[in-house]
Amino acid sequence: MSRSIKIDESYRVETSTTGCSLILDKKGEVNPKTGNPIQVFDQWFYTDVKACLKKYCALQINLECSSIQEVISKIEALEKKIDEMKEIRL
Repeated sequence: MSRSIKIDESYRVETSTTGCSLILDKKGEVNPKTGNPIQVFDQWFYTDVKACLKKYCALQINLECSSIQEVISKIEALEKKIDEMKEIRL
């Protein structure tokens, strides 16, 4: 049985009997030639949800942080988000 867990507007984790996937699926910038938004899609495969969430955290830190203080703040925000996700799932 497959299950999907939304992390934010762009990322979700999908679980199945064979493992888990972290999926990035969002509309990007508008293509000036077509006038349509560019669809951004990427997928990473792991054995469990914890590994998917570690990858998500690493991606968020790499994309958004340029100093140690920003890394610490981002980690704290991500920990809070994960705790909230746990509460919703219980």
